Amino acid sequence: MEVRVTSVKTYQGKHGPEYTCLLGRVDGKPLKHAELGNDSCDGPMEVGQTEDVLVDPHGWTAPEPAETDYSGIDIAAWALPVVLVLFELLVWLSRRVGLRRFEGR
Repeated sequence: MEVRVTSVKTYQGKHGPEYTCLLGRVDGKPLKHAELGNDSCDGPMEVGQTEDVLVDPHGWTAPEPAETDYSGIDIAAWALPVVLVLFELLVWLSRRVGLRRFEGR
């Protein structure tokens, strides 16, 4: 979806000024969560420029730039179950070793 930067909020961050771009749809329809954060907003010189963004059709999340890289999500989706299985294995092994020690006394 094409949007236009209507204004920029500036605030003092930990390492200098940070910006939030406020967006409006080019076609004039309302846009929920119409803000782009510091990672995607370069400051006051952005006002009036148009950008392509990905918009949540239900309006639950803020828009993301169209060139956002989501390639790491599939890795994270597999990493969590693997970590949980390894943790369960560690707990099972530690309980098994602990029971052997207790029975041997």
